[in-house]
Amino acid sequence: MGLFSWSSPTTRSRGDGPFGPCVFTPDSRRLTTLAGMKPLHRALAFRAQAVACFVLGVLSVHSTGAHAQAQATPPADSAASAASAKPAEATPAFAVYEYAVEGNTVLPVAAVEKAVTPFLGEGKTFADVDGARAALEKTYQDAGYLSVFVDLPEQAVGDGVIRLVVLEGRIERLAVTGSRYYSQGYIRQQVPELAEGKVPNFNVVQAQLAVVNRTEDRRVQPVLRPGHDNGTVEAELQVTDKLPVHGTVELNNNHAQYTKPWRLQASARYDNLFQGDHSLSMTAIVAPQDVNESKVLMLDYSMPEPDGDAWRMSALFSDSSIQALSAATVIGKGFELGLHRQWALPASGNWLHNLTASVAYKDTKERTLVGSDQLATPIRYVPFGLDYGGSFAHEDGGLSTLSASMTYGFRQLLRRRQDCADLGENDQFACKRNNADGGFAYLRLDGRHTQPLGRWQVDYRLAVQMSSQPLIGAEQFAIGGPGSVRGYLSAEALGDHGVVSSLEVRTPNLVTPGWWNIEELRTYAFVDAGLVRTIYAAQGQAARQGLGSVGVGLKLRATKALNLTLDLADPFKTGTATGIHDPRLHMALSLDF
Repeated sequence: MGLFSWSSPTTRSRGDGPFGPCVFTPDSRRLTTLAGMKPLHRALAFRAQAVACFVLGVLSVHSTGAHAQAQATPPADSAASAASAKPAEATPAFAVYEYAVEGNTVLPVAAVEKAVTPFLGEGKTFADVDGARAALEKTYQDAGYLSVFVDLPEQAVGDGVIRLVVLEGRIERLAVTGSRYYSQGYIRQQVPELAEGKVPNFNVVQAQLAVVNRTEDRRVQPVLRPGHDNGTVEAELQVTDKLPVHGTVELNNNHAQYTKPWRLQASARYDNLFQGDHSLSMTAIVAPQDVNESKVLMLDYSMPEPDGDAWRMSALFSDSSIQALSAATVIGKGFELGLHRQWALPASGNWLHNLTASVAYKDTKERTLVGSDQLATPIRYVPFGLDYGGSFAHEDGGLSTLSASMTYGFRQLLRRRQDCADLGENDQFACKRNNADGGFAYLRLDGRHTQPLGRWQVDYRLAVQMSSQPLIGAEQFAIGGPGSVRGYLSAEALGDHGVVSSLEVRTPNLVTPGWWNIEELRTYAFVDAGLVRTIYAAQGQAARQGLGSVGVGLKLRATKALNLTLDLADPFKTGTATGIHDPRLHMALSLDF
């Protein structure tokens, strides 16, 4: 076998080499984005030209040898006639026993070997060698290393060893531009795959950018350019952001029995506390017709992490005074503190899901006043929770969501006895509910699917709760009111076990977005139904109770801030405070800012 050599296609071959004057010039610097990144150090046409030059170089070696032989033979005309009688020479072949890959720092050895092994053996040609180079380069590309390329350096192939040189495009410089309300340093830290000196894996870059863009107040777009030094990449993160402050004011008539009908709710949220995407929100709910009747304050503090996990702390304070009966007043004050840990589970196609573990401390002081007599039933306990939540986006535009939660109460935690009036001294749970002892567990499942039918939509929801023992009121399954069975008061029926279902058919958007500043106007028809069952129901209490209604509704969204929801429902079952065919209108008017 003869000795053949070639020059690297990324360099300029010398005029006195076997190629002759075969000179290539890589493309000039070009702007490129992540979605459409092209090779940074050469164009496809340049590569094709380089491969062609290999063939020309090999042929030049043979033509040189043939010319030397011709000078030592008889006259030229005899040589020409002899040459014309000989068949054309075949493409030169050689043995390849090993590919020596240099410069690899990101792919495992097994992946490199898998890529080039099919191109080993006897009788290989330059096409096989370039096939090995292309296969190895494709392995890098498929793994997400879009700035890595493989080249053939100048070498001899007589020993059966082929050298492949890996050119890893490293980040030369990372810049963050356009950010007004978010720290540039924080944004830079959230995309460590684009750190200076790294060979970026763009699969990882995309995942990190998805986390950075999880807030509606900030959008980060990567832009890539060839670096000043050969084989390097410059990265720029272009930021478009707005002030991360949000608020909502809402007026609705979602109320419970024996209370005034209207509720005023105001909430505010800041989503970039300490320049770390920490979120602090506060919500207050009052009965504007009688502030002393119902007051609720909720606080929530969330600390997200770069990998999608998060810590969350919550607090709830309530104060109410309800004239339940003509001669009885129920006064309740309480607070609840919660700690939640959320883990983002690996996505599976279009299925996004997470797992949350929580613990809460609940302390409620309730007094019932009848004339000058007073009955106090305070309770303190610490439930633990484990929640799973997920959503699946279907190819046809449908969306399915699922949540499953398990709540446990451990009897020995904060167990205490107290005076229970006629029952004497007893466990605090037994004072609130017959046969309850604090060692409870219940499972709650809630699923929803929204399916587009042309421009129409169908929405279906099913929620279920199953309990191990009698529960106190705060842990029971409630049905009635908006978001449950419309046409009834909020939590008009309670039970230890329960199920609620809703079917809603929505019309297309009835207006062209922007008409009179209206973005969306839809009407819909619905059917709601629910059933609860009470374990060891007290004397005179129904062991099971069902609610159901049919109705129509309207949803209006205007100026991207004003929202109005109207639901008119006709109950077809009698409830605790609602008669059959006693229509009720639910209204919610909110303003976002």
